[in-house]
Amino acid sequence: MLFSEQNGSRAAAQIKAFEDTWRWDQEAAREYKEVVEAGGQVSRALQAFRTILGENNMLAYLAMMALRLVELRGYPGIQQASSRTAVRR
Repeated sequence: MLFSEQNGSRAAAQIKAFEDTWRWDQEAAREYKEVVEAGGQVSRALQAFRTILGENNMLAYLAMMALRLVELRGYPGIQQASSRTAVRR
């Protein structure tokens, strides 16, 4: 669990923020696929998150962040965000 209270229960307010902002949809799936196909540590980490979390809004957020991370690090095969549709908020 990524967000939890000290007693181990889910931190509902933090999880709610992701439900309100990010959606697991075709765009998120494309971003996930792009990162995974690039390979490397970020790819493996994102695949592990998918195993743990499943396809949900939290994974959509992580896929978007992972894609930006690999863009910043200049991995080959990753298209720059500026050449895709507008960055989601």
